[in-house]
Amino acid sequence: MTGADATPSAGLRVVLAEDSGILRDGLVALLTRRGHEVTAVPDGESLEREVLHLASESSLPDVVVADIRMPPTFTDEGLRTVVALRAQFPGLPVLLFSQYVETRYAGELLKGDARGVGYLLKDRVVDTGSSPRRSRAWPGARRCWTRRWSPSSWAPPTGTSGGCG
Repeated sequence: MTGADATPSAGLRVVLAEDSGILRDGLVALLTRRGHEVTAVPDGESLEREVLHLASESSLPDVVVADIRMPPTFTDEGLRTVVALRAQFPGLPVLLFSQYVETRYAGELLKGDARGVGYLLKDRVVDTGSSPRRSRAWPGARRCWTRRWSPSSWAPPTGTSGGCG
């Protein structure tokens, strides 16, 4: 296969937490078609249970993808769950996938060791055919701050270049 349906050389184990059924099913289909193994859950509590279950089998996911606002309060359950999971499993790669531009969410997750952390706005994904093929490398990828999603008052952590570092 070639192009958007090409299967990566090695699939990732992904745990996806998204409360929107149609978006969750679409992401599962997209990632599975690309050769990744995906477990999808509808809320933060289920996300925590799934990651703890995998950890008990010595099989942490390669990446956790989580919406920020999920049931029951639709405030910050996804963020709080991901922060707690990273405290318990330092270095666990996570990607917050949200439709909200709120720097406090990104800032909370970037406290401490920000390696393996991503924040992606849902409305910035315009071409699912151009996603990276070597996804295993992303936890070590450079961090970038852009004014598209962060106001000028939000700055990168001290000691970084302010752009990609």
